[in-house]
Amino acid sequence: MSLTTIAELRKENIATAPQLKQSNLTNEEHHTVEGPHGHEVRQGRRVLIAWDQQNDTATKALNYYIENDLKPTDHVFLVTVLPVTACETPMFWEIGYAFEVEQDREILRKWRHAAVEALRKEARRLKSLGPSTTIQVTHGEAKIALPKIAEYHKAQLIVLGHRERSTWERLTGPGSVATYVLAHANTAVLIVK
Repeated sequence: MSLTTIAELRKENIATAPQLKQSNLTNEEHHTVEGPHGHEVRQGRRVLIAWDQQNDTATKALNYYIENDLKPTDHVFLVTVLPVTACETPMFWEIGYAFEVEQDREILRKWRHAAVEALRKEARRLKSLGPSTTIQVTHGEAKIALPKIAEYHKAQLIVLGHRERSTWERLTGPGSVATYVLAHANTAVLIVK
């Protein structure tokens, strides 16, 4: 099992998107990768699945892949992209809450730890069906990070969920992750509703 730091990823030119907020994490805490990188996978199809344990559409996308597209020879990159700061999340926007630097780091560390554990569980489920896996947790903006991560790992397919956005979100938001990934990825994209 290999563990990669942000310094190694920056060397490979896949550091996350330009950050809207200043991160309180150390450089080493921005990326966690367990398993082989794309250039180390010698056979089979390389599939990147964007997954988030709190997102029903991401779970639907993973299950769709398992039920309809999984090949035992695939290598699956299970990827979760977390925010750069806890203050970027909607639950804290609503109350206008701000954190001290150490509080923010601690929240992000807990979220990353939970994400790694959840990805490990899903990786074990996939491995029992045949595919080999790599898990990756990255901090950044998901829609920008996912195409870069897919390119870095030489993914041949990106699988992600798509939820319906409210009228307000469509009018005021910058656009969905799925729409952005579809427009900017250099590989096939499977969007599951």
